[in-house]
Amino acid sequence: MSEPAKPSHRGNQADPSHHVADHASNHANQAPLRAMRDALDRHRAGALPAEALVRAWREQAPALTLPPVFGQAMEELLRRLEMSAVFAQDSCSFSSTAVTDQLERWLAKAATA
Repeated sequence: MSEPAKPSHRGNQADPSHHVADHASNHANQAPLRAMRDALDRHRAGALPAEALVRAWREQAPALTLPPVFGQAMEELLRRLEMSAVFAQDSCSFSSTAVTDQLERWLAKAATA
């Protein structure tokens, strides 16, 4: 039997290539995140309906380089926003304001991912 591989001492040090890749992906995410923030701001100001906000976010999502969990969380929030728009006249249990607040937090986390 062979011995398991020993961990490298470099594992304790910051890998500069990893940092460069993170910086590059953060830079690449700036334009789509800016477009998503603009759509959210316009929606909150009453200038963009929920359906258009959802469409704008889904159009920008493929340009993002984020861990898969971000895409899953975004889709869940967008589905909730769609539901709040559909049921706005029938029920107050779906709050679009709560969802837009969560989309705001999503943007903040995505900008630092």
